[in-house]
Amino acid sequence: MISTDYDGAGDPSTATWAELTITNRPAGNSWDFVTVDEVDLADYVGEANVYIAFAYTSTTSNAATWEVDNISVSAADGIIFNSSQDLTVYPNPAQNTLFVNGINGDAQVDIISMDGKVVMNKQIESNRVDVASLNEGLYIIRVTNNNEVYTTRFVKE
Repeated sequence: MISTDYDGAGDPSTATWAELTITNRPAGNSWDFVTVDEVDLADYVGEANVYIAFAYTSTTSNAATWEVDNISVSAADGIIFNSSQDLTVYPNPAQNTLFVNGINGDAQVDIISMDGKVVMNKQIESNRVDVASLNEGLYIIRVTNNNEVYTTRFVKE
């Protein structure tokens, strides 16, 4: 399901949700993980807020078990939100400094505004990124370390 009017914190049933078409789903009688086909979210580019949800329907007499793993959302410019790497970025929200834990060796950091512009590009020094010069708002931090890319969002206060 996808929504552009959910507030991210309240009751999700008060928002408008559209059903996404997922193809290559498993039959439901196997514990094997499968890779579903990509879902095109191009219609939502430029929206201020986009929320994705997984809806599960069951009854008291009939309920299956299912799991969701390794979700990534990517934009045309290659931004990937990925939580599988053992990197952490904190605090969130941040005022002056972001800390990046889990880096092995040198790492490159890009800070990207929500309109897709790279507003900062630098090497990480002592696992710290100085964000004091950024305006308040929502940003994406992309950390490239040992040919792996970790991307997440953070709020600058």
